[in-house]
Amino acid sequence: MKVLRGAVIGCGVISPSHLASYAEQEQVEISVVCDIDRDKAEKRAAEFGVGRVETDYRRVMEDKSIDFVSVCTPHGTHGEIVLAALENGKHVMCEKILDCRREMVDAMDAAAQARPDLVTGGIFQHRYEKINILIRDLIQSGVLGDIASVSLSVSAKRTDEYYNNDAWRGTKRWEGGGLLINQEIHYLDLLRYFFGEVESLQAICENRFHRGVIEVEDTASIMLRFKSGVLAAASGSTGAANPWHCVLCILGTKGIIETADEKLFRFEYCDKELEKEITEKFAAASVSPLLPAGQKAYYGGAHLLQLADFIRYIRAGKGTSDMIGSLANAARTARLVLDCYRSSEGKCTVTC
Repeated sequence: MKVLRGAVIGCGVISPSHLASYAEQEQVEISVVCDIDRDKAEKRAAEFGVGRVETDYRRVMEDKSIDFVSVCTPHGTHGEIVLAALENGKHVMCEKILDCRREMVDAMDAAAQARPDLVTGGIFQHRYEKINILIRDLIQSGVLGDIASVSLSVSAKRTDEYYNNDAWRGTKRWEGGGLLINQEIHYLDLLRYFFGEVESLQAICENRFHRGVIEVEDTASIMLRFKSGVLAAASGSTGAANPWHCVLCILGTKGIIETADEKLFRFEYCDKELEKEITEKFAAASVSPLLPAGQKAYYGGAHLLQLADFIRYIRAGKGTSDMIGSLANAARTARLVLDCYRSSEGKCTVTC
C-alpha cells in the first residue's frame, strides 16, 4: 500500500486533532506543518514528530510529493488555501466553516466539482458519531413518526480573554461571525443531516455580552423551516455560565429523543418493547473513539473517524460524491449560516 504524504496548514488549537488522527492511519505520513507563526509550527512539528516546517502555504502546494492537505487556519483564509490545493492537484480537507465569504464558498464548491478526481471534504465530525447516525436512521425510517417539533440550544462560555488571545477571533473579516459560525454551526449542520435542506429561516443575532471586544454576535435565535416541512427552533449564546452544553429535542408523533452533549438524555416510544430495543442501541452508540491528544472534550473523538474516511476515499480513487463529510455538504451548511446573518441584518425571512 502506497504511503500517502500530507501537510497540515495552520497550527492552532484544532491542529492536534488532525495530526493525532492522521498518526492513527496506516501508511499515512504528515511530511510538513505550516503556519505564518514559525514558533507555532515548530512546536507542533516537535510534538508530532514532523520533520519539516514552512511559513508559506504556497511552498507546500508546490511540493509534488504532498498528496493531501488539511486546512486549519482562520476562517477568512480558507478559500485561497483550498483553491490553491485544488489547482495543484491535492486532495484537501478543510476545517469549518469553509469560508466566511459567500463568494469564496461558491468558488470552492465549484472548484471541487470541477476536480472529481480529487477528494474534497469539510470538517463536520459530529456527522460521524454513532449516536447521530442512529438518530438519522430513526428519523428517516419513520420510526419516530411525523416530526412535530425540533428545538436546539447551544451554550458555550467565551470570555473576553478568549477573543483577545487570537486577533482573528470575533472579527467580521477573519472569523466572519461569532456563536453561529464557530460553535453552533456544528449543530445546524446536524439538523441538515437529520432533516434535509432548509427552505427558509428567520434569525436574530446580537452582541449582548462582549460589546467593545468583538464585532460579531455572541447570542442568536433562529426559526428554520425545512423543505420536508419540519420546523425547528435553534438558540444559543457564548455568554452562558457553563463551558459547553448542547441540548437537542426531537418530538415525533410516535417517539421523543432528547440528547445532551452527544449523549442520550431521554427516549420515549409508543411501543415499549421497541423502546427497550432502541434504548439498547443508543447505549451501544454512546461509545466514542478516544480523543486525540490535545483535543478539547467538546470536540468529541470523531475527527479520527472523519479523517480516516477521508483517507479511505483517497485510496479508493472514486471522488467524494457520496462522502458524508464532502466539501459540497460543508458548503451547504456554510451558506445556511451566512443566510442566518443575512436574515438578521435585513430583519427579514430568507429563502435558502
